[in-house]
Amino acid sequence: MVKYHQTSGEVYAGNALFEISKLRLQDKDFYEAYFNLKRAVDSNFNSKRLQLYKDFTEGVLYMIKRKMKKGVQILSDLLEVLVNNNKVKKDQKQLDYLKHQSYLYRAYGYVAIEKYEVALSDIRRARRLAKLDGATIYNKLLGKGILRMDHEDYIMATKYFTKASNKFSANKDPYCLYIISLVRSYSYSHESLCIDNEGKLGQVAKAKAFMDSAIDRCNAKLPSKVPSLYFFRGLLLFQMHQFYQAL
Repeated sequence: MVKYHQTSGEVYAGNALFEISKLRLQDKDFYEAYFNLKRAVDSNFNSKRLQLYKDFTEGVLYMIKRKMKKGVQILSDLLEVLVNNNKVKKDQKQLDYLKHQSYLYRAYGYVAIEKYEVALSDIRRARRLAKLDGATIYNKLLGKGILRMDHEDYIMATKYFTKASNKFSANKDPYCLYIISLVRSYSYSHESLCIDNEGKLGQVAKAKAFMDSAIDRCNAKLPSKVPSLYFFRGLLLFQMHQFYQAL
């Protein structure tokens, strides 16, 4: 279907732009895909499938821009249309691919906003449609590990974090979560030794403030940092249950 654009005098092949967009999506080039989808719309190419792909691409782009809740909402609206469409169509394979990808990216968004249960549910739905990629398996392992931590099953949590780390060894998150899980496991097994008195916590916070000042002054006056100061501040942060900062 070729349309003539009267303003610029250019000839647009709307369907060709749509096909190019799908190729760009397979390459994870979402900005280029959205650009071509918009050009197809501007050229008066009308297609229900095009609008579905446009909604998907827009949802993913919001996530890339770290607007996770907006992206999740757009993909949720899209999935409602895709799931409730029970009619088998000639392009059903494409629609199933779009559904699969929408579940995967919505799961990513749910992980980012710490809704791990629904993220894992989306991953299970996606797995019924097609094989999972490495990044999705990584997110699944992280989500399962964090849920195990919430249930105080720290040994199982460390196993999930180890598997996630093996998937993407350069990513520090699984290692940090692994350490936090170990620390919480230690704290849980020594619960009677934890500081739960507000007065004592206040004293620890005061000591930490003095340690901050000491570190700042040493860094300003000495040519190199003093490792022991950071070590003792880490112990204070640990007692305050600020595990990420303690690391």
